[in-house]
Amino acid sequence: MMRLFRLVALVEGVTTIALFFVAMPMKHLLGNPVLIPSTGMAHGLAFIAYVLIMIPVLVSSRADAVGWLRTALAAFVPLGTFINDGYLKRLQRRRRALGFL
Repeated sequence: MMRLFRLVALVEGVTTIALFFVAMPMKHLLGNPVLIPSTGMAHGLAFIAYVLIMIPVLVSSRADAVGWLRTALAAFVPLGTFINDGYLKRLQRRRRALGFL
């Protein structure tokens, strides 16, 4: 499940970048909102999937309060999911060391 969560986090991060650094500048600087609906929808779905998958992954990984906070906040900060991936990798290694897959 951690692998799925890391993939969803990657997608959430990419859609955030596409929305904030491509679609929104096109709309506000060039007056062309063509990418907003599709990029916004993709980002919204990725965000919902991130939150829904985050909960069981962090519960099963026995993440501490700081881990919960940083992983939740990562979804709200551009590039946050990329920065948080190192933490998720450490959780994944710890789970493997304890015999969980």
